This record gives sequence, structure tokens and C-alpha cells, in this order.
Amino acid sequence: MTELDLYKWANSEHGVEWRWDYNREEKKDDVVVWVHPSWVEEFYKMLDPYLLDEGGLEARICSGGISLWMDQVCSPFNIDLEKVFPKEK
Repeated sequence: MTELDLYKWANSEHGVEWRWDYNREEKKDDVVVWVHPSWVEEFYKMLDPYLLDEGGLEARICSGGISLWMDQVCSPFNIDLEKVFPKEK
């Protein structure tokens, strides 16, 4: 997964909603993403197998899809969250 791939996916019409928020567990600003059920498989395919082999990702199943913090996805690949998820939409 590249920064550009993730940007295109997150800022397109894939049923993805996201916002900057404070991650209390990590004690820092992070991006929380909600992925609509119809796009979960595409998101899964976009992920690098490394992330899934090394213990997976923490996510929550919510009404309307899954939610997860994106720093856990981006930081292993040095992807800048602010480039993918601009604070000013």
C-alpha cells in the first residue's frame, strides 16, 4: 500500500468516512476511519500482508461498518497521516 493508493481510496466514493480525533489509548491525534460493509473486502485487499501477519489490526464492528485508527495502518510504512487525511477538508 502506498500513500497515494490510500489517499485515492480514502478520498473517493468508497463509503469511507473519516475524521481526526484524539486516540486515548495512544495518547495522540489520529484518524478514525469507518469503512462501509460493501468496501471492507476492498480495504482488506489494499492492506499489506505484513500488517495482517504481524498480529493484525484492531478494529470495531459498528452499525454501518467497521472503524479503526489509521496510525496502526500507516506508521509501519512511514505514510504521513496528514497527507492522506488532510485536516482541512
